[in-house]
Amino acid sequence: MFERIKGFITGRELLASERAKLVAYFTDISALIYHIAIFFVFLILDISPMFFYNILSISLFTVILLRIKTAKSYVLMYTVAALEVILHQILADYFLGSETCFHYFILLMGLLPFLVFRSNFKLATPFTLVNSTIFIIIENIYIKPAYHIAPWISVFIKVMNITITVYVIIFMIIIFTLAIFNFEANLKNSNQAMSNEIRMASIIQQNFFKQDTNNLKGLDVVYYSKPMAGVSGDIYDFYKNGNVNDTSLRTNLSEWFKGRGIPSWRDKLDLLLHRLNINAPCELLDKAFGLSLSDQYWLKPVDSNIKYEDINFFECDVYTK
Repeated sequence: MFERIKGFITGRELLASERAKLVAYFTDISALIYHIAIFFVFLILDISPMFFYNILSISLFTVILLRIKTAKSYVLMYTVAALEVILHQILADYFLGSETCFHYFILLMGLLPFLVFRSNFKLATPFTLVNSTIFIIIENIYIKPAYHIAPWISVFIKVMNITITVYVIIFMIIIFTLAIFNFEANLKNSNQAMSNEIRMASIIQQNFFKQDTNNLKGLDVVYYSKPMAGVSGDIYDFYKNGNVNDTSLRTNLSEWFKGRGIPSWRDKLDLLLHRLNINAPCELLDKAFGLSLSDQYWLKPVDSNIKYEDINFFECDVYTK
């Protein structure tokens, strides 16, 4: 357990199972120490019912402590411990009075499920509601002590119970806070590593486009690549195989251009063409400059001042001019 606490202090990430086990160990050992201490208090005060009940409580928490290491789930152990704590604190309030604040430990049991129920969070809510409701009811009821004790002893027990409750709540807050800090740190590191990988991939991809176009006589080749998020899924290239001429180039571009048209089987295509006052799908392709929602390629007419930002389908409506 001390290694786990050290891991939290040094910032080492703990798995949810380790966190739950750490809380289980801390809670059980604290309960065990408290019951041993209060055992002697009841012995000195000669409150025999609570004295013998504490023997049962000490035995129960000792068994739970021995089973924490091998337990795969803490639901059953928590249920047994919660029932013991509820009964114990109600009896303690009955014998020593509600002003001794033994019932505050019932409130603590209502906070534990969200820390120790690793894969059973749906069960945590009803457990918390039940414990919280019992605490609220007892907190608003005055219970006269069945055994008479000196006022200073009552105050001492009250201060002790409230102090323990506060420090246990602080411990729980620390566990939650450190868990969140660890998660945020890991998320930040993961995002940084992913950004570095994207940046490296972007550099590699841009190197594919750095080619000399001066040796392509008779052809003016210009290329521009602007990925939407670091890298893009489209990689293009050009080459000269000795048979390139104006006719073959026009033919290839024409076939590529036609392939970007809207399929004739597209639903409500006729209605779209009618609304745009277009007779055939190929005319729509001409008016849309070959734009598509699947990539960012388009054909810009010679001597035109049109910009991609003004006509693309991602940011603009369909154009009819």
